[in-house]
Amino acid sequence: MISNSVGISVMASAAGFTRSTSRTSASSRDDKLWSEAHWIAVAGHLIERGITPVLPSGSPVERQRAERIAAGASGSIAAPPLNLRELAALIGHADLAVGVDTGLAHLATALNVPTIALYVSTDPALTGVHGVRNFRNLGGPGRAPGIAEVLAAIAQELRR
Repeated sequence: MISNSVGISVMASAAGFTRSTSRTSASSRDDKLWSEAHWIAVAGHLIERGITPVLPSGSPVERQRAERIAAGASGSIAAPPLNLRELAALIGHADLAVGVDTGLAHLATALNVPTIALYVSTDPALTGVHGVRNFRNLGGPGRAPGIAEVLAAIAQELRR
């Protein structure tokens, strides 16, 4: 748990803490971004189910995006600036990670966190997440996944 250092708690509900999901909506490439309105809808869905969406970011632009999404989905948390070790701790304790094609989605999979990776402009056959635990690659070049597709994947992962 990293609650004291960054002001949030991220542990599985079995340990008595809030269930959480790490959402990596940030990307240094605009062509990989998924619609902020879509992120807000997904965050709202998670909040209704008692899951706290936590949005990490890297650059100031990514931080602003995370803050806009968190403002649009009351109950979401825009994580403070974190170093790589803190990001790994945050993601590693999440119940689920949902993110665009970034290193953080790959990190979540490497940490055995169930991961749903969203592809907007890149080909998941080439750059998709792969791991030993539950993971899904949705979308592809010119075929961004829709909200319903992402929510269905989330529901499936949360039932496991």
